[in-house]
Amino acid sequence: MVPLIPKFMSQLDHYTEKLSRVFRKKGGIAGRKITNIMAVIDQNDTMATRRACSLQALVVYLNEDPEKLVKEYIMPREKWIRQSSASM
Repeated sequence: MVPLIPKFMSQLDHYTEKLSRVFRKKGGIAGRKITNIMAVIDQNDTMATRRACSLQALVVYLNEDPEKLVKEYIMPREKWIRQSSASM
């Protein structure tokens, strides 16, 4: 069994530089948005920042809304308990 999150992060780290080169070639409004996203790396060049910026830029590059990249689903505790006990 392969741990998915560490594998994903490892591959993201591996391809970050190549993705950056592709992103820099993007023009128009999306190119300007990507430039603004990637500028954050100049202010705080950490692995976490690189990962976050690369993912946000990829979403813009694919013409999607970065605000909708990941939605967190939070279920009220009581509802979760009811559903968990009902499935047992």
